[in-house]
This record gives sequence, structure tokens and C-alpha cells, in this order.
Amino acid sequence: MTSGQPLSLNWSVSAMRRTPPRSRHAHNQTPRRPIPTTRMATSKSRDSILFIGLNPTAAQEAEGLRRLGNHVLLIGPEQHDDSIVVQGTTFDLGNPVRVRALLQRLHVRLEILPLIADTLQGMDRDSRNTLARLAIIWAEAEHRGPFPGRLIISGEHVGGGMFWGKRARGYLLISDIAALTAHFPRAANAIEDLITSACYSAVEVLKWPKIFPALKTIWAYSGTCPGAFTGAITHLSLWDRATRGPAKAIDRVVAKGTRKADHVVVWTPLGGLQSGDVSGLEELRARLAAGHDIFEAYFDGRATVTNTDDNPLRDYYDVVQSMLRHIDLPVGEKQALEARRDTTIRLIFYDSTIKGRFATAYGSELSAGYAALGLPRPDIAHLSRKGALEAVAQFERSADAKNVPAAEVLRPYLVEGLV
Repeated sequence: MTSGQPLSLNWSVSAMRRTPPRSRHAHNQTPRRPIPTTRMATSKSRDSILFIGLNPTAAQEAEGLRRLGNHVLLIGPEQHDDSIVVQGTTFDLGNPVRVRALLQRLHVRLEILPLIADTLQGMDRDSRNTLARLAIIWAEAEHRGPFPGRLIISGEHVGGGMFWGKRARGYLLISDIAALTAHFPRAANAIEDLITSACYSAVEVLKWPKIFPALKTIWAYSGTCPGAFTGAITHLSLWDRATRGPAKAIDRVVAKGTRKADHVVVWTPLGGLQSGDVSGLEELRARLAAGHDIFEAYFDGRATVTNTDDNPLRDYYDVVQSMLRHIDLPVGEKQALEARRDTTIRLIFYDSTIKGRFATAYGSELSAGYAALGLPRPDIAHLSRKGALEAVAQFERSADAKNVPAAEVLRPYLVEGLV
């Protein structure tokens, strides 16, 4: 299995998607690497690692594990145009006939072949390639055996069931993995150890045992996760050592003394969730309320983020994430907290990423919408947040008065996506 090439930068926060609920991106025409079928090692198959790496550094992370003696099957970031090359043949993943031909080539059982084909067809094109490569590995294991017993998912994450790549295309939904495992139950039941090497991935730890019923250990992060060259490879090595063989437990203390060790969260069926945060729900509510003025200052543009990793708004965001993963959080509070989480992370990256990407992605809509109202188009990419809020307020006043179609097309992007 080849890892593919690093791709163009992609921002996958839900509010930046052009077509809800999934993102749509420009397609790079760089030639694809062929994806050969894979024969897995027959020895120590339980310890074989299936590595889904969405960041360009996935190849280096996988190589670090191989140097420790591991057999690693890497599904890395791809430059693709919704097609895949297997054994020299190109299969268009957007074509139902070609998807079925691919599955036939992989000797998928006839009774489940149309179900898998329909599942892949129902996925967004920016996640379908990754899921198709996962299906290839599992289909070959079904046909030849054995199955890998350990799984790594590495990428960017804030919650909402989505992982994506930094400076790479494509994303991965937990719900899509669940849909695929429904057709490969033997593969799903072979996974015993999982690490989600991604920021704030602890918030979704309890979803994974429902997808992989035989899980014995999970390693995740309650806060930010170290990057490949700032600690992630070290953590992956520690996880590898702790989960080799018939591991039935894992202790977060194995990461002690390493960068971001305090963010490590582990789970086992008997021990449940272990984290370094012992704050009660009421304490977290008090901290959230205390940080409200900080949130408002950044939201209104009175404060500006200069360091996305270290600022008062990031501290506030951490409290929101802590509340979301708290076992005692009432269901009725979850939706509002998820909305606050998504708004806060957009504010953290507003100046460094969001406003520039927005101006590029929605340039034609901005021009058409403002022209229809007889207003000059604002330079969103260079405006401060306060300036952008004023420009949007002016737009809304004019749009309310004139009710022009082009302005109404732009309105939700401005109001819900930008500010």
C-alpha cells in the first residue's frame, strides 16, 4: 500500500464547507501512485498496525514504527480525482459499475458486494478514496488473512466525528468507518488496540468500542496532540510498546515525562476512561462562566489571537472540550456546547487561516453579492475581525432592504461561515 503524495492545504472546519454537511474542494491533477494489493505478514498478525494517516507527516510516523520492527499498513494522504489504481487498473470511485468491478477484483463475497459498493458510493468524494483503500486492506484480509489487530488514526481533529489533514486533502468521518465495518465484521473484531493521534480526540473515545467490539485499549488526547516531530513519534513508540502482544490494559503513566503527556487519555473495558483532569462538572461550569468575557472579547474583535496554541481563548476552548467529554454532562447541554466549541476554534484560527481561506473560497459569491447591493466588496482577507463584523452588518442592513437573490446566496456564508 503506498502512502501517496502530500496535498494542497485543506481546512475542514464544518462552517467553512461550501456544500453542507460535507466539504467540497478543488481537485489537483497531479498523477496518482498505483495502489498495489497488500500481503500482510503471517507472523504476529495481531500486532500488525493499520495506520490511517491524514497528514503529510504520516509516512515519517509509519517509518518510525517500522524501525521498531512493526509491520505497518499505511493509508496516507492522497492526491486523487476520485479514482484509485489497483494492480495497474484505474477504478473510478464515482462510477457504481467501476466500484463493483474493483470489489470483484478483490474477491469480495457476492452477497455483500453490492452493499459495500452502495456504502462507498454514499460517501463524499473527499473521504471516499481513504475509505476505499481501507476496504481494499480488509477485503484482502477477508480473502487471504490475517487481519491487523492495531489501528492508528492520525490527523487534525476538534470534535464532531471528523478527522482531516493539515496541508493535505480529504477527511475521514467516524460514521463512515462505522458504515464500512458493518460489512467487514471479522476485520472490525480483529482490532484490539486503537490510538487516535489527534487533538481533542478523547471527546469521542466511547464511540469506538461500538465500532470495534473487541477493543482492549484506546489512547487519545484531551487537549492538543504533539506533532510528528514534536512528540507524536515518541508517543506512538510508547503506545506500540504498551500494546504489543496480548495487552489487556494500558496506563497513561507510560507517557510521563514526554511533551503533552498531561493530555493523554486512555480507556480499557474494565478501567474505563483515565485522564489527568479530575475536575467536576460544576467546577467546569464555573470556569466556563468565568471565561465568558474572554470569549466575547475575541468574538467582537476587541482581542486578537497572536499564538494559536497559547492564548486565553485556547484555555477557554479546553474547558469547553473538557465539559463535552465529561461523563456527567446532561444530554440537553451538549448541543449548545458543541456549537460553542465550533465557534471558538474558528475564532482561534480566524486571523491565521479562516479569513484568507474564506476570501479565496467564496470570491465569486462575495463579488456577486456585494455588486448586487451596489456596495464595494470588502477585502475580507486583510480586514481585522472587528472590521469584518462591521462589513457584514452593513451587508445585512442593505440585503434586508433590497432582497436581492445574489445577496441572499452570500448571506449564509458570511453570517454562518465567516463570523
